[in-house]
Amino acid sequence: MKEELFVYRDKPNKLDTPGLFVYKNEIVCHSLEDIDRDLCMSMTTKFILSKKIYGQTAIPYGRYKLTWYDSPKHGRVPLLVGVKGFSYVEIHKANWAYQLEGCIAPGLRKGINSVEDSGKAFEKVKALIRDEEIKFINIQKMKS
Repeated sequence: MKEELFVYRDKPNKLDTPGLFVYKNEIVCHSLEDIDRDLCMSMTTKFILSKKIYGQTAIPYGRYKLTWYDSPKHGRVPLLVGVKGFSYVEIHKANWAYQLEGCIAPGLRKGINSVEDSGKAFEKVKALIRDEEIKFINIQKMKS
């Protein structure tokens, strides 16, 4: 069985949720998402939608299948499949949460409410997923 990629979320703030991409217990890069509203995949779609604020809510915690998608906006990107209450959840480059709409951005460095060098980090994550044939991503809370 192939390893899976993890995103460990730190505590959210008023604008976003910082975190880390981790593979085989090693940090790959930083992550940035919309605000974590403590949603998880065991919740019903109806409940998730009742808590979701469009363009301002991180996807539910859980394990998702990854596939490749030709995004009209971001080019060829990893796509998370089966996210309740969300559609077209991509891993793509971005610096600020307002650019995400539920997606996940990688960054080489954590900024203030942002990630930096997202383009380079995105290429790193994309190559890792491709080269290691990673089929799943697991979104979890960062352990204290």
